[in-house]
Amino acid sequence: MPRHFAGSGRWTISFHNMSTSIVQDTGLTRVQLARLARTQAIKSLRAEYLKCGDTVYAILRHISKSGTTRHIDLYVIDGGLPYRITKLAADAIGIRYDRKRATIRVVAVGLDAAEHVVSDLAWHLFGNCDALKRRWL
Repeated sequence: MPRHFAGSGRWTISFHNMSTSIVQDTGLTRVQLARLARTQAIKSLRAEYLKCGDTVYAILRHISKSGTTRHIDLYVIDGGLPYRITKLAADAIGIRYDRKRATIRVVAVGLDAAEHVVSDLAWHLFGNCDALKRRWL
């Protein structure tokens, strides 16, 4: 359904309709697009960013008032330069990526959110939960 933004005098298409049009243009279903994004993210992470034994650095960006939701950002350091891998990691794992905060959203109590995400990432990339190290920044 189109939305009208006050004062703009223009109609725009909501995000839902844009997603639908992308799906219709490619001829793929949403599930197929999600699988394709996951496959591409895994290939990119393996080829360009991560090898077994590498360290993934996590930054805690936000905690909800209730303390149940954490937003984390993931980086790898190569040649002294940090590379942000948050979106690729979210796609590879299939975990929720929060567009507003540009972070991975983890809903859980009593666990280390970065440990959870990095071990899931290691499992999806290398088939071993301990293949990647994790450090907080």
